[in-house]
Amino acid sequence: MPRWPQKRVQAPYTARYGTIVDEQRNKIDDVILLVMHAPHSYTGENTVEISCHGGNTVTAMVLNEVLRFNIRLADPGEFTMRAFLNGRLDLAQAEAVADLINARTQAAVRSARRQLEGGLSGLCTQLRSDVVGILAAVEVTIDYSDEVPELDLGSIIQSIRGVIRKLERLLASSISGRLFREGLHVVILGKPNVGKSSLLNRLLGYDRAIVSDTAGTTRDVLQEAANIRGVPVTLVDTAGLRETNNAIERQGVERAEGAAIAADAVIVVVDAVTGITSDDKRALTTARNLGIRVVPVVNRCDLTPVSQSSSVAKELSQSLGKDCTALQVSALTGTGITALQDTIAPVDVADGEYAYVTNMRHEIACRAAVESLQRAVLATESGMPSDFITIDLHGAIDALSEITGEGAPDELIHRIFKDFCVGK
Repeated sequence: MPRWPQKRVQAPYTARYGTIVDEQRNKIDDVILLVMHAPHSYTGENTVEISCHGGNTVTAMVLNEVLRFNIRLADPGEFTMRAFLNGRLDLAQAEAVADLINARTQAAVRSARRQLEGGLSGLCTQLRSDVVGILAAVEVTIDYSDEVPELDLGSIIQSIRGVIRKLERLLASSISGRLFREGLHVVILGKPNVGKSSLLNRLLGYDRAIVSDTAGTTRDVLQEAANIRGVPVTLVDTAGLRETNNAIERQGVERAEGAAIAADAVIVVVDAVTGITSDDKRALTTARNLGIRVVPVVNRCDLTPVSQSSSVAKELSQSLGKDCTALQVSALTGTGITALQDTIAPVDVADGEYAYVTNMRHEIACRAAVESLQRAVLATESGMPSDFITIDLHGAIDALSEITGEGAPDELIHRIFKDFCVGK
């Protein structure tokens, strides 16, 4: 086993310039060595960082030399897991590291930064503390019933409902938080030559798809990334849906319908000039059968009187059923595009340090806390013994503790960190 070179004492947070050599003393690269002493490092442990020149080959050669000294590669997320285990981060903050790395828009970065800086953790810790205070007020009347006044049920109910309101506000952020984190996959459907490609270009802000007056120009799915209101959105343009004997066009139609199945939402486009035709009905039927969010759009409103485009929009809304209000737009002039963007990405962009619920684990825990607190209110209002109230209050405390990882089982911790990239 190779031995380390003679040790040199280096003060923490200082950089040392040097050269990495191989076993034959051949120079590999000039590097900078940075030493950090525990607990003042990312992981809370003694840490050494080597900064070498970029490039896959030189980096691999430096790494191979380091690995000769009885050192192993880090597991996915191991550095952040060590930071969590050493108390440098809680579990919600650790998850935010992965969110920050994977962020695809500036809004997603800001959301991850809020969570990394303890926005969500601080709020959940405060709410947990509030519930602990309520629990203490209830338990003291159980343990010292002869020495303290009877429980003020009205005050207890009011305090519990106050925590519920804050949790419900936090849960209301889950749509925005998860959109920033996970993004959306949106497919544009419609008959040929209805303006789907023009709409794609308008939403992207540049010409990506070929636009032609010739029907059936788009024969395959065309996928492109967009930033809509801070949400990373994958937009998919598709072949026009219609009955056809052309084998290539028919394959394009099949691919369009297949792409729609995998979407989070579909934009169904009809033409304000022609109104809803028999070819449009195939797209409408496909959209209705998907069971996902449908955004109906009447395009080319700049080419018709307002009364006509409004009539088409009303018919389109009715054909898709309730909760579907057709938007009137012009991909050519940009009219109505802002409203379309708001509908595609219905996010509530909060200012300041407001926390977001960004993943399903947080949402499940918050909902469990709300349900426990609602049961506590019901038990209090029903005049049940105080012991029953404390059971539900303990349930809420446990649920809130799951978000920050207090007492989290090893299985949960490893499942969270295994999805991190290596070296983070």
